[in-house]
Amino acid sequence: MQDLHEGIPENNYWIQVERFLQKETTEFFEKWVTNKEQQGTSEVVNGKEEGKTGEGNNNTEPMHVRLHNMTGGRPLAVVLLCGLLKTKEYPIEWDKVFDHLKSKQSSRLENILTMCFDDLPHEIKSCFLYFAVLPMNTAIEANKLVCMWMAEGFLRPKDGKTMERLGKIYLKDLVARNLVKVVKRESFSGGPFVAVHHKVHSFLLLEAQEANFVEIHNGDDSPPLTNTRRLSLQNYTDKYAALANPLPKLRSILSTFQEDKGHEADNKEKRKGDGGKTKTVTSEVVQNEKDETAKTLEVVQNKKDKTASTSEVVQNEKDKTDETSEVVQNKKDKTASTWEVVKNEKDKNAKAKEGVVCHRILGSGMFQRLGQNVMTNRYKHIRQMLKESRFLRVINLQRIEIGEKLPSAISNAAQLQYLGVTACSLRSIPTAIGELKHLQTLDVRDTNVDKLPPSFWKIKTLRHVFGNYLILPKRVGNLKYLQTLESIKPDEKDGWDENTFKEMVNLQSLYLSDSSGNDGNLETVSSVISNPELLEYLEKLVLKVSKSNIRMNVFTSRSQRRLRAMALCGMLVVDQVPIPDFCVPNLTFLSLKGTDVSKAFIVAVGDLALLTDLILEEGTYKDEQLAFDDGKKFKSLKRLTLSCLEKLVTLVIGEKALVKLTHLVIKSYKKGFNVDVVDTGREYVKRLEVEDKELYDRIILGSAAKKLSDQLPASSST
Repeated sequence: MQDLHEGIPENNYWIQVERFLQKETTEFFEKWVTNKEQQGTSEVVNGKEEGKTGEGNNNTEPMHVRLHNMTGGRPLAVVLLCGLLKTKEYPIEWDKVFDHLKSKQSSRLENILTMCFDDLPHEIKSCFLYFAVLPMNTAIEANKLVCMWMAEGFLRPKDGKTMERLGKIYLKDLVARNLVKVVKRESFSGGPFVAVHHKVHSFLLLEAQEANFVEIHNGDDSPPLTNTRRLSLQNYTDKYAALANPLPKLRSILSTFQEDKGHEADNKEKRKGDGGKTKTVTSEVVQNEKDETAKTLEVVQNKKDKTASTSEVVQNEKDKTDETSEVVQNKKDKTASTWEVVKNEKDKNAKAKEGVVCHRILGSGMFQRLGQNVMTNRYKHIRQMLKESRFLRVINLQRIEIGEKLPSAISNAAQLQYLGVTACSLRSIPTAIGELKHLQTLDVRDTNVDKLPPSFWKIKTLRHVFGNYLILPKRVGNLKYLQTLESIKPDEKDGWDENTFKEMVNLQSLYLSDSSGNDGNLETVSSVISNPELLEYLEKLVLKVSKSNIRMNVFTSRSQRRLRAMALCGMLVVDQVPIPDFCVPNLTFLSLKGTDVSKAFIVAVGDLALLTDLILEEGTYKDEQLAFDDGKKFKSLKRLTLSCLEKLVTLVIGEKALVKLTHLVIKSYKKGFNVDVVDTGREYVKRLEVEDKELYDRIILGSAAKKLSDQLPASSST
């Protein structure tokens, strides 16, 4: 697209928060804890009913003074204390909390954290402790976290609620108590993401250590104990050392590695090739153009070869005294580690050329010079772990290389329920995975895996499958417990038919992609959507097609009544005028791309009473003006995002329209683009003034606001 201004990206930076004043502490408490509609509560906070708040209470200090004294105005302490008191049904219980905290001699924050933890219901404590297995300042996808809780045995169906539903309730409770923070809103990328404050994380580490809940391996030399049940790898220098010793009682192994900031420049170069999006990229083989034989080069270093004594050899990390290493490049391995072949000009008698292997640990941005035998040893450790740790229930390896093929020894972990291998160069899954009869979750996102063996799709206990456009075969087993398919595509030869999805009666999240142009596949999807018996519980739907058309029944089918979020990418066929009524009453999130719809369709979308998020991307809208001028439309819309609408010239927001809109994001637009608004005092306008001055300067007081133009100061319009 030409002549488009790119919107300002979101800013991520630290904000220094000063201690609260006494007034600010009281205001925060009243906002988060007290129910002002409940008579007498605010009076208690202000101290007007002191003496009634607790039996035998001789406190003469008003509540707001006690709040500030107990927390010292520290923001984290205030937030945690508010979360704790919010769980108390009656304000009379607050005195007991304050008296208990006052009796402790340790620091204020430590006292509050301890009491917050002790106050948790027993079944939630283990779930909260699980944040200790993650490195500090690490966010985790909420759905992924719940799946791991489920595999660990923390969740059991209760009161008619599924394990997933119960896990979400527990997580919401932790968020309500301010022990866990939502750091990213829900989206189709797997959100929301949650995390804990670094001081809360430090507290959890101590609690986990006392309870022998998890052993953290973060670079120290001491190997884990043989009776370790949960092992968390958090080091960068030697990721595999902890797996060298047998761990027969191991139940869970987790690794979480962040990107190395020292290679941000390299990561930026990597992202240029994929449009700025983070994708899994296989290791590139750098060949010497001048040497055609380098493609099949095999370098063998022989200790006895005196003529090779001057060769440069890659050192083994575990044995620095090893002066020789064998480097074998497989001709069929297109995704092998990066090779740099260095020819030794001084050694004319050397029959084999010498090489230096540079292996990239994908996703971590770290570079390590390794010999092939080093990587073989590391993969050997992983295979050994799978053979000896027969009680494994959770494997979550993020940004750690295990080879291009998952070892067949995975079948030894017969009790495995969660298998996640993400952000690495993994390419294939062995047929032996079908022997995991208890497997509930598979996560191979950000890898090169695009096809799973037929035996996998026969596992009856499957509940969640995450990947990058995995091929879903035409025939699968009885997957009646399956809730998540993200994301899948049809086999180019066989495609899909109605029987493919016949047994998936409990699907809640469905992400489909089809670029084959086979109309039969889309007919199948259309018939599945129209069948009220198949997608009765569907809550998220993503359809991405490039050579076919999307049918309107995604909005009009009665099977979509539970649908909360939808993303469509492809031409949307509007075959009826006027547009029929939509049957998605619970839809709150809608994203459109390439749909090429007109104003009439947008007007119909406006009737969705619960819609809070609307995203219109490239190729979505075909008119020059997009107007929101009806106060009866989009009653709940809070966030409106427009991106790359190349035909759009004017955005009009009327006087009574979009009354709840708080965020207006326009990522790119033409030079002549402007926003016609009535009231420049709206919250979304104030945000634009701070976040995107370029767009703010394009706001005009349009003709729809003539009656108010005389009342507004001249500086309010640009």
